[in-house]
Amino acid sequence: LIALGALVYFGVISPERFVQDNCTLTPPLSCSEIGDYVAYNLAASNVLFRVNNGAGNTITVVDADVEEIDGNLCTRTDAITSISDGSEAELTFTCNDINAATEEGTRFKADLNIIYTISGGAYNQTSSGQVVLRVQ
Repeated sequence: LIALGALVYFGVISPERFVQDNCTLTPPLSCSEIGDYVAYNLAASNVLFRVNNGAGNTITVVDADVEEIDGNLCTRTDAITSISDGSEAELTFTCNDINAATEEGTRFKADLNIIYTISGGAYNQTSSGQVVLRVQ
């Protein structure tokens, strides 16, 4: 156990390599199944994920942002304005921390906020979460 701890401490073994990609959002929105959120180093819109609507009504997406751990905001590139109840939509972003020089397998971690209104509602609501992806 001590030897394993020393290997991790000196960077020989990185526990992050064994953690799978994940995406979390607060209800009523959720991320789709694993594999439906990815980060590409060679694509113009290099971060994408699918969002499921479980609100019971259609929602209107007012704004969505992805903030990288260094504080940079990613640029949203999709034109999604609404998501019907029980369906999903693909949100896409261009993030500065991922580019052609980014090695495949590098971890990308960011905070996610989706501001929306429920059909018939008058107030904005927010679903927040986090996305952790390996660059492909």
